[in-house]
Amino acid sequence: MGACDDPHGDKDADGQSNLSEYFACTDPRSPASCVRLAATRTTNTDVRLRWPANPAQRYRVFTSTDLCNWYLLGTPVVGDGAEASVTVLATVAGEKRFYRIQALPK
Repeated sequence: MGACDDPHGDKDADGQSNLSEYFACTDPRSPASCVRLAATRTTNTDVRLRWPANPAQRYRVFTSTDLCNWYLLGTPVVGDGAEASVTVLATVAGEKRFYRIQALPK
């Protein structure tokens, strides 16, 4: 990231701040280079969360039912250079659940 880039800006308009892209090791000039979280129900009781992950990058996973109060799920997940994933308990029928990931500084 160059000295003139605003860390809170979004140079490539992908919804990720330049600072977030720096921590995630993605390219802040390319909208295709960003972390997108995918959620797949694997069983009636489990949801698998997965995202592209850089080697040795640590990520924290959070959950919320209201987008205001976020709760940490477990311990940091370490990327392998391809994909990181974690399986979490699915929601009760009718309950909305939101997830987010945070790349930790190296």
